[in-house]
Amino acid sequence: MGSKAPWMPFYGADFFGDGLVRRMRRETRCLYLELLWHAWNEGGIPADPADVACVVDMDPESFTGHWEKLAAAWVKHPTKAGLLVNERQEKLREEKERVRAKRRKAGQAGAEAKWQEERQTARQTG
Repeated sequence: MGSKAPWMPFYGADFFGDGLVRRMRRETRCLYLELLWHAWNEGGIPADPADVACVVDMDPESFTGHWEKLAAAWVKHPTKAGLLVNERQEKLREEKERVRAKRRKAGQAGAEAKWQEERQTARQTG
């Protein structure tokens, strides 16, 4: 997946205004945020609820009630078996990658133009 980003986009008004989130108790919302961060860094969360409980450092029995609310926020990863992703987060990831690729291409074009100019100057003075 490449290097892990030290940040992820977060739109608080969208998050806290989401009907699913609004129906969560505070502890479940905190777990959801922790899972979103994990998914951002790892490309998803485990599909097995017992493994998800480990991600958030809870025993599976205590986590079951939370998972009943959280499961609706996750879908199967389109290509990686055993992983779940958050659809909204994946759209944000795709947009971030598009912007990153566009900036990389612009940076490469700028560097090439600069080197071309320097080569031409060196030929004229050399």
